[in-house]
Amino acid sequence: MRPPKVYVIIPAYNEQDFLENAVDSVIRVLARSEISDYTILIAEDGSTDGSDVICMKLSRKYSRVLCIHSKRRLGKGGAIKRSIRNLPNTGIMIHLDVDLSVPPEYIPLAVKHITETGCDSVICSRLRPGSTVNRSLYRQILSIGYNLLVNVLFRTGITDHQCGFKAFNLETTRDSLLEAQDSGWFWDTEILVRLKRKGLKVCELPVVWNESERDSRLNLKRDIIEMFISLLRFRFGAPRFSKRKS
Repeated sequence: MRPPKVYVIIPAYNEQDFLENAVDSVIRVLARSEISDYTILIAEDGSTDGSDVICMKLSRKYSRVLCIHSKRRLGKGGAIKRSIRNLPNTGIMIHLDVDLSVPPEYIPLAVKHITETGCDSVICSRLRPGSTVNRSLYRQILSIGYNLLVNVLFRTGITDHQCGFKAFNLETTRDSLLEAQDSGWFWDTEILVRLKRKGLKVCELPVVWNESERDSRLNLKRDIIEMFISLLRFRFGAPRFSKRKS
């Protein structure tokens, strides 16, 4: 049977310090792997620092790189969703953070899990036994608390909903990915809840994860509050989701 095509989505907003290295690193990993049919989509999210120029440069440099440019800010979830609309109903989609806190070496491993074990989605987990995580204790405690709350509200059984590396079998998950309403950081959690509600199989991999300089610049307090509000809205059926551009 012919191996599925792999689509790697890299969301990018004002990531001029990370974007080129991320794309180059993913291509190097895929070149060493058994994955021969792939496309990298840069979900460029209305950047103002020149990331859009880098995005176009990379699409000209590599025939397998597409620059999906947005003229206005959509947010992480919105940018990924816009890129998914360009994909077919077959193949495997992977999205990973541009700072490569999760190394791209996990791409072939995730693809293998989907093709050989029947997982509809494969996600990396910083809270899974066997993971090696380099991050502040404060962030680790917040992450544990957030994921416990998600499990109390939705009973997903997933240990880490927010890790920035997720893979999906498009044949079984594309509709759920496009149904997600949140455009910000909560998008990661929302799609997993939707998959579990449909009875789809979500598999978790322990991960080697290193907090990057980019991650340390994020407004943690603001984002935690935003995700908490989105959690409650989603759980209790409020019609509006986050539209703040994360």
